[in-house]
Amino acid sequence: MRTVIAALILLPSLAFAQDAPEPMRIDSYAALVQMLTKDNIQFEPDDNSQLVVCPTSKEGVESAIVIRFALEDGVVHFVAIMPLEVPADRLPAVESAMIRMNHGYPVPGLGFNHDTGTMYFRLTAPVLPRGFLDEAEVKEYFGYTINQTIALMPTMRAIINGDVEPKNVMAYHNALQRGPATPQGTYQREMAGSTWSLEFGEEGAVRLSRDNQVVVLSNAVIEGNQITFTDKAGPLSVENAGVYQFAIDGNGLTFQKVDDAANGRVGVLTGGAWAPVQ
Repeated sequence: MRTVIAALILLPSLAFAQDAPEPMRIDSYAALVQMLTKDNIQFEPDDNSQLVVCPTSKEGVESAIVIRFALEDGVVHFVAIMPLEVPADRLPAVESAMIRMNHGYPVPGLGFNHDTGTMYFRLTAPVLPRGFLDEAEVKEYFGYTINQTIALMPTMRAIINGDVEPKNVMAYHNALQRGPATPQGTYQREMAGSTWSLEFGEEGAVRLSRDNQVVVLSNAVIEGNQITFTDKAGPLSVENAGVYQFAIDGNGLTFQKVDDAANGRVGVLTGGAWAPVQ
């Protein structure tokens, strides 16, 4: 009796599963066009090149995704154009940064079209051995390509502007993805023949050392990207507090004076980037 009841309970769900429509198989350029038309997705077809261009708008970024079904190669290309202009003198830096990003990024896809002068992110999805993608996969890859493009654009813009060196591009990008960073651990820089160390401890404690000798013990209060140093002890300590803006990127930790009458402290903190000690 229990078996019969269980079977009756399962019957509606089984019938529903049998009546559910089969996922649409995208196995050709024509099928891709059919899917986009069915879902009222705006696109421009290019029958000669067997591709479609879909305008996109997300998080203030106006762009386009090119989808090309390349059955002869066994793949589908999803290419999102980055609306960034690359001056000729910055192209070598951009190319170097792209190589480094593609080496370290989870899904390497950054590229540059020298004929059109456009930067892009490309996701290439295999259709073999099945010979097709289903509709859900196409939409997932479409969304993934857009999201990756938006995530990568601030980093590539910084490379174009010269705000970060190509060798530091991966660290810079990772820092951006983590969000606003605060100084942690120990940083060092060379100045006037000496090695200076800036160590951030717990509860705002900061220790400044020169050639391994502590010269200032301070307390730091951080609000957003602004930090206020108040010296407590040490041979180079001063009475007045110093206020600075700070930034942490691929080049390290940098300070910019906001308000500080202590010229010595200004010179030490703002004279160059502080590299993190691993």
